[in-house]
Amino acid sequence: MATASSDKRDFVQFIGRLKETQTLLAVAQALSLRLEASEAMRRVAREVALAFGADMVGAYARDPAAVDALLPIAGYHVPARLRDWYRRTPFSVADSPAIEAAWRRRAPVWTSSAIDDADWIPAVRALPPHSALFAPTVAGQEVVGGLFLVWWSTGRAFAEQELGLVAGVASQVGLALENRALVRETSERLLEAEIVADVAKSVTTSLDLDTVLARVVERARELCRADLAFLGLPDPGGDALVLRHRAGARFEDYDTLRLERGRGVVGAVWTSGEAVRTADRLDDPRFAVDDAVRAEGLRGMLGVPIRSGGTVVGVLAVAMRVPRRFTDAEQRALGRVAEHAAIAIHNARLFAAERASRAEAEAAGRRFRALIENSEDGIMLRDALGRVEYASPAVCRMLGYDSDDLLGRTGRSLIHPEDVAVGDALFARVLAEPNTPQRAHIRYRTKDGGYRWFEGASTNLLHEPGVRAIVTNSRDITERKTAEEALRASETRYRTAARATSDAIWEWDLLGGGVEWNEGVQTLFGYAAADVAPTSAWWIERIHPEDHARVVSGLRAVIDGGGEIWSDEFRFRRADGSWADVMDRGYVVHDAAGRPVRMIGAMANVTEPRRLEAELRQSQKMEAVGRLAGGIAHDFNNLLTVISGRSELLLVRLRADDPMRRDVELIKRVGERAATLTRQLLAFSRKQVLQTRVVALEAIIADLEPMLQRLIGENIELVTAVAPEVGRIMADPAQIEQVVLNLVVNARDAMPAGGRVTIELADEDAQVVLAVKDSGSGIPPEVQARIFEPFFTTKEAGKGTGLGLAMVYGIVKQHGGSITVESAPGQGTTFRVCLPRVDALPEVEAEEATGRPARGSGTILLVEDENEVRDLAREILTGAGFEVLEAATPGEGLRAAERHPGGIDLIVTDVVMPEMSGRELAAQLLERRPGTKVLYISGYSEDAIEQHGVLDPGTTLLAKPFTPDDLRRTVATLLE
Repeated sequence: MATASSDKRDFVQFIGRLKETQTLLAVAQALSLRLEASEAMRRVAREVALAFGADMVGAYARDPAAVDALLPIAGYHVPARLRDWYRRTPFSVADSPAIEAAWRRRAPVWTSSAIDDADWIPAVRALPPHSALFAPTVAGQEVVGGLFLVWWSTGRAFAEQELGLVAGVASQVGLALENRALVRETSERLLEAEIVADVAKSVTTSLDLDTVLARVVERARELCRADLAFLGLPDPGGDALVLRHRAGARFEDYDTLRLERGRGVVGAVWTSGEAVRTADRLDDPRFAVDDAVRAEGLRGMLGVPIRSGGTVVGVLAVAMRVPRRFTDAEQRALGRVAEHAAIAIHNARLFAAERASRAEAEAAGRRFRALIENSEDGIMLRDALGRVEYASPAVCRMLGYDSDDLLGRTGRSLIHPEDVAVGDALFARVLAEPNTPQRAHIRYRTKDGGYRWFEGASTNLLHEPGVRAIVTNSRDITERKTAEEALRASETRYRTAARATSDAIWEWDLLGGGVEWNEGVQTLFGYAAADVAPTSAWWIERIHPEDHARVVSGLRAVIDGGGEIWSDEFRFRRADGSWADVMDRGYVVHDAAGRPVRMIGAMANVTEPRRLEAELRQSQKMEAVGRLAGGIAHDFNNLLTVISGRSELLLVRLRADDPMRRDVELIKRVGERAATLTRQLLAFSRKQVLQTRVVALEAIIADLEPMLQRLIGENIELVTAVAPEVGRIMADPAQIEQVVLNLVVNARDAMPAGGRVTIELADEDAQVVLAVKDSGSGIPPEVQARIFEPFFTTKEAGKGTGLGLAMVYGIVKQHGGSITVESAPGQGTTFRVCLPRVDALPEVEAEEATGRPARGSGTILLVEDENEVRDLAREILTGAGFEVLEAATPGEGLRAAERHPGGIDLIVTDVVMPEMSGRELAAQLLERRPGTKVLYISGYSEDAIEQHGVLDPGTTLLAKPFTPDDLRRTVATLLE
């Protein structure tokens, strides 16, 4: 029995050793086959499952990127529902104390219930209940992976013999994996060396960048055993990468795809400049999944930067369509391929730059030759002795020579004799100062023997390897020289004319804004040369504010509207602040394109002409009123003669207590007032008859002073200031008295609250000046302009006729003088009357007869065409005791004189009558009756009387209207 038990035990041990041997042999056989690592490990897992009766076996390898993590590489009999979980679930050694102990001791560990074992792997708790065993695979002294055995039931325990067998199998797997890794590493390095050498050869043998990069992509895919590879380069048109080269790709829209910085694996490499890899692109949270990733099915990926000169110039990437962790060795190998890609890109850029530079140089050469050959300027190359080495077509054309005629000659041989010294000095400067252009204007002889002006710039480039010559650029300026000479002559004439004229000549640069003036602007307006700014603003700001907008807008309208002529009249401020009336005219100069570029003009001071024109207009206006007054004087004075005469005769006949006497006296006074008004009108229009003589003006003022004092009142002080030895004037004393009276009254009215009136008298040049000043409120400028107009008054209704100053004006003008007014509001007024001085003694005025004229005797011929006047005169003369021969016309007067047998003592005749004038009538009568006295009567103005020959020296005139006493007294005086 003992023997039988011993034999049975031996048999069991034998069977165990046989099973262990068979298992190890099957594992060794699976590992010895040249299979991919995943397939070899799948077969190992199958043999282990069969040997130990396990329901599932998984083979794991250590994660190269994390030393304490295990990644699934193969499995056997993994349930379908768990396959996805299996592929995607690595194990962390640190999470399981049991696995960490097995890892550290290099020995198997097991558990009867994995989901309940706190020391077991937490990740397996998602699986159904099971028993499990883990055996680490060791290569040398390093754990490189492990085998996981799973039984889908709990309570499984393991004998030492099973654990030993599992440890042996794991050890054999580790050794085999180590050997396979060495073999794979060797083969991979050989493949890497071969691929890198092939890529390097492509880089050095081809300058076609696309060809080289296409080869790089193909070999990168082969090197990393990847499903596809691609290479991205920056898009020239923007900040994006374009996958220009691809190998193994399925996605059809790569040509339109633009990868932004940071987008996906490739974008991350481009942004960071570092290698980037992912085991599964779809599950990596760092990257978003787009249509291209889905369409291509990208999972495991590795990308490395392509650097050139420290700059990322592209990205080389490989990818798998299944999850995969690319190793450090693969990253390093792909990086070396990327380095060769960078060399290829750099070389291609250098080649492209060289080719572009060469093409640019050739194009520049062609452009330079075209420029030289077609330039209007002449180009000449000379050696250090001045001999011509090259002459451009323009030089030959301008001088008339062929190129062969000029080569070898010196430029000096063609210079005008008068310019040789200039040419020698120029050439000396050129030799002495390399690289510095030397310029001069020189005349050169043409082939036909003439000379033309050239403007040249010569530069010494003898030291420049590509030139080795003195380069001269020249152009024909003969026409310009001629034009400059003509311009200088024209400017000389212009300046002479500008100095000769009194106008302010100006020239305005419309583009630059500058304005040049001649000296006229200083002479006319009193500005110093330093005060005249050379800008249009200086001129514009001196235009009177009321004229400014009109002048500027009119000027702009001409300039902007394409006009040529502009003119305007406005007020311009003088240096002293006063205003001058100016007439400004300008001509706009346009360039060839029709644009206004300059404006030339002249500004004339028309202040005095405009003042004279204003005076002429005023004179003409007053003359018109005078003609009107003179026109009505005759008829009006005839009527007034009858009214005044008849009323006076009637008063003689009426008793003092007659009730009708009052009415007749009123008629007489109204007639006298009407006569005064007529005299004022005639005085204003300078048409009244003056009885002038040499008078002393100071005597007239002295006689008037008492009356003037009473006239102005006690609240106004009257002051007279007469210079010594004031000259005499030829004047009608009564009219001069009217002038003084009216001016003093005008001064009084300007000072209702009192003040001072000053009468000054002095000699100035050949004139006697009478000045009447007041301290009143002054006269506004707008009133001054109309102050001498008839019927113009600022007084309220009923306080003035508006004829006072008009009469003064007329009297002064009729005496050959002038009157001016100086006034400003609040500063009083001064009237200055200037009358011609005469060198004669004053005439003594004959005393007028006073009282009622005595009765006379004798015969008087009365000729008057107005019946009422003739009847009145006959009655007055008859009443005075004279015999009167009456006639209504000159013809009747001649016949009456012929019929009268006796003598005729006096002819009383109207001046202006039908048939003939009173002068002509008197002349005929005096031929027949010499010695007869003549008395003219007239209601016409002075001009009308002078036209009919009256007012000669010794002529006696009785002006209408006259009173009966005037007629009787005048007749008595003539017949004495």
